[in-house]
Parts: sequence; structure tokens; C-alpha cells
Amino acid sequence: MRRQWSRATCASSLLPTPSRSTTAFVPADTELAFLAATEQARLVRDKEVSALELAELYLERIERIDPELNSFVTVCGEEALEDARAADASESSGPFHGVPIAVKDLTATKGIRTTYSSRAFADNVPNFDTAVVRRLREAGFIILGKTNTPRSSGPWHSPSQS
Repeated sequence: MRRQWSRATCASSLLPTPSRSTTAFVPADTELAFLAATEQARLVRDKEVSALELAELYLERIERIDPELNSFVTVCGEEALEDARAADASESSGPFHGVPIAVKDLTATKGIRTTYSSRAFADNVPNFDTAVVRRLREAGFIILGKTNTPRSSGPWHSPSQS
């Protein structure tokens, strides 16, 4: 299945910057990318990092690393950047306000191609979110795109014999 990209400019460099606290600082790109979602949410909430910076960081990493990994089926770069700007311009909308996340391609996402890793659904764009995606959005997450999955959620392991 071919990857479908929604490209956007993702050139952001996060360097340690002063904050309201004398002990806090913004981690470098590599550190920031591997922080727990709860810690990223705290940084966004405390305005030590913007949602836009996080989205740009992850989109740049996807563009740089994913050609080798082939983990994304669809990347929603422009949409994620738009959602991040909106998150930065608004009050916190949930515990994970402004934190980027990827969703498995088995999960219907409103307006985002959902293929279930099957050519039969290559052009499927649901007009609804499943409950889990709705809850992710309500919690404030920003959806970066859809990640690969075994076709139609088929077996990804072999049965064991006792």
C-alpha cells in the first residue's frame, strides 16, 4: 500500500529556553520526542513548548525517518499544524492539550483516510470518528496521521501449541 502524504514545512529547532521557573528548560529535540505524553502536556500547559513546536518536531522526524521504517500509511501534516496552531491559540481543552499522537489505521478517523491496510479501502475516508478517536480528540491530542497495521487486523502472531 502506498503512503499518502499531506506535506507541510516542518523546520523547527527546539533549544533550551528560559521559562518562568528558573529550573525549567525545554529539552532538545531528541529528548522532547521521547518524553511521556503527560510531560509533553505539562510543557504545553506551562507554555514552555508550544503545540506547534511539538507537531513540527514529530512531522520532521516522520519525514526523515519513516521512509526507512514505513510506519505511516497517511500523514496529516497540514491538518496537524493547523490543529496545533488552534491549540496554541486556545485554552486547554483536555489533559493532553496540544500533544501529537498517531492512530492505527484500523481506527476510523473523520476526514482522514482509513484503509484497514487493505487495497479494498484505499480511498476510504470516514465521516465519523470511532469512540476511541473521539476521546483522544476530547483529551486534546492532535492527530499526526495513521500508522501501518496488519491487513484488516489479521493475525500478527502464530498460534502456539501446548
